[in-house]
Amino acid sequence: MKENMTETANRAKLTASITRNPLKLDGLSVSLDQSFTVEFSPFGPMEVKKALTDSEMITSLLREYPTEMASIINDTFAGRMEAAKATALKIGLTEEAFQEAGGGMLFWIGIAFCAGVIGTCAAFGC
Repeated sequence: MKENMTETANRAKLTASITRNPLKLDGLSVSLDQSFTVEFSPFGPMEVKKALTDSEMITSLLREYPTEMASIINDTFAGRMEAAKATALKIGLTEEAFQEAGGGMLFWIGIAFCAGVIGTCAAFGC
């Protein structure tokens, strides 16, 4: 039991959720929330190298496909996950592409998601 506690104690968790506007159902306000949790192990030199590779790839995609990247973020916030996935596949924003280049983008998805939430809140006054 102690081994498992030590193993999970050395990991950080990032939890985020998307809440849609509530709907009226029989006079009650009802909303649907989607959330996810990502668990991170401690960072070392190898993880920093992957993060650098990931950030360079994301920067390149932002430069080459600004409209598509904005569309992916907007579709995700609106809950249109299939549309976001289709656009991501179209421009090569896949985990496989990041791994082939020596990275792995899951960490950066979390960072981008949080940045998007902060930007949206700043723009719309959350």
